Amino acid sequence: LLAELAALYQATTEGRGDPLPPLRVGYADYARWQRGRDWQAALDGWRDRLAGAPEAVALPTDRPPRPDASGRGATLRRELPAEVLAGLSRVARRHNTGLAAVGLALFAAVLYRLSRQGDMVIGMGVAGRDRAETEGLIGFFVNVLPIRLQLDDDTGLGQLIDLTRDRLAEALAPGRAGGRQPLANVIFEYQRFDDVKAVATDASLPPPPADGGLLGSALAGLVDAATAKHDLILFFEDGGDRARLSFDYDTDLFDAATIQAWAGYLLRIATAVAAQPDDI
Repeated sequence: LLAELAALYQATTEGRGDPLPPLRVGYADYARWQRGRDWQAALDGWRDRLAGAPEAVALPTDRPPRPDASGRGATLRRELPAEVLAGLSRVARRHNTGLAAVGLALFAAVLYRLSRQGDMVIGMGVAGRDRAETEGLIGFFVNVLPIRLQLDDDTGLGQLIDLTRDRLAEALAPGRAGGRQPLANVIFEYQRFDDVKAVATDASLPPPPADGGLLGSALAGLVDAATAKHDLILFFEDGGDRARLSFDYDTDLFDAATIQAWAGYLLRIATAVAAQPDDI
């Protein structure tokens, strides 16, 4: 979207017409292709992997689920200090993985502390653009994959990071990424925004917000969750030199103070891990 906006902005300032080339495919083409695929192999693979898995992460809620749930939600944001982000990046390199795996491992560690559940399935959003023709196409391609993690009191964080890395590699293997959204009540989303800032800057668009690659606080507030899509969603928003943790939560189940406490747990663990990357 930003790349196309930048091209149109540049053409307009120079008095030129529409500079965008015709689309090779449209979103309707992608939808037809999805409907026509044979999903049986993917279905069989996921069924084997999730056999015996619990249906949900048993989070300690402030209130029991209501049969007449309102569907209302809220968002809590916490900045991740630059030195913590840098330390987590070092940990990721040491384990030959990316920040997505490290972030998911940290989140799983907090969920285990809260639930004492040694077998859990966490949904994770992936881009879903596995064909070259869809790379520049505007549309909703996101798929949520179920990542099953098994841990106990003896699982070290280094082991958990390696396990998470392996599970992500398996989930994203060819033929595995298809299928429908799993019935996961807790979701982890890793989003990287530094390229967005670069596109806007390189194209001579009006300057983006001055807080790294992340959306400015005022803009971010405009997209705060007002509905609860799941019990809990953690967005790890990576802006390159800055990062932010955003928690979307179901207000029927949780008080704001509870989510604030959980965010504090996650920040403390992340800070400890970033400070001692060679010891995990």
